[in-house]
Amino acid sequence: MCASRMASFYNDSMDPMAFAAVKEIIPALVALAFVSGPVVWYWIKKNHEFRLKELELESGARVQELEKRLATVEALLGAQQQLRAPERPELFEAPPQPARQRG
Repeated sequence: MCASRMASFYNDSMDPMAFAAVKEIIPALVALAFVSGPVVWYWIKKNHEFRLKELELESGARVQELEKRLATVEALLGAQQQLRAPERPELFEAPPQPARQRG
């Protein structure tokens, strides 16, 4: 009866040998963390620099494209204004100023 109670007490998740295995694995995991930490840090740093450079190049291309489009629109608007003469040129002149009177 006593042996069956001990057998039920040690189930698969509470095996005492598992604790010994964990104690053996911990130094290996710590060494792995110390070795892989700087490698991961370097990779993140370089990846970030690469993405910033990519965004900088992309934004430069966008600016050039927008400047081309703006120049095209300005050229079209300038051509339309030269073709069309003002219908009532007096609207573009300032109104006459009345003489100042002393009061």
